[in-house]
Amino acid sequence: MATPWSERWVRRFGTTNEALFVADEKGRIEYWSEGAERLVGYSENEVLGKRCYSVLCGRRNGRPWCQPDCAIRRSVRRGALPSHVQLEVRPRSGRRIPVSAAFLVRKDRQKYAVAHLLQDASGEDRLRHALDEVLHLLHGVESEVSPAPSPEPPHVSLSSYTGEADLSLLTRRETEALRCLTAGMSNDDIANHLGVSPLTARNHVQHTLKKLGLHSRTQAVAAALAQGLR
Repeated sequence: MATPWSERWVRRFGTTNEALFVADEKGRIEYWSEGAERLVGYSENEVLGKRCYSVLCGRRNGRPWCQPDCAIRRSVRRGALPSHVQLEVRPRSGRRIPVSAAFLVRKDRQKYAVAHLLQDASGEDRLRHALDEVLHLLHGVESEVSPAPSPEPPHVSLSSYTGEADLSLLTRRETEALRCLTAGMSNDDIANHLGVSPLTARNHVQHTLKKLGLHSRTQAVAAALAQGLR
């Protein structure tokens, strides 16, 4: 079960379609999104509390990469933000699939949690889009670990971070809806908070994404946090 501080952090992503999971400093899975279930095939109940390396069995260049003292944990101990990697993981089907992985770190005293964002990398176009979105998150969401410079993938365009989305384009209601998203609210929660119907709340969210040129709630939360919206 997630600790209170890491649970609050995870909620800031809101409801996401991304393949996202969070592991604690011992590699135990605390959070597993529906997107992760679709990608890997394991349900939340099957993986919570298990070590992430035993679930994914990730390999890189034919060698084991996901292991008890992996490169991610070593990076965090050095106070660095891990860079993205490309791996082959083993889903429930047993047939390995290529994924692009990026990471977001949250520290609290001696404890830490690492959010892992995974994307099926079997298609080049999808990979470019996924890496771009992952990098938006890494640059947009605050981390309590001082990031070390990491090389940018040569094939990813970084010309428009979510942090550059123009929040001034939003109406007052849309700004309020975006603020609700950063608090991890669902459409029903937003509707109750704003005193509108769930359909109206959904429309506010969709209009917000369209005006900001974003494609997911995850990106919207990243943009809001990057520009200090609370």
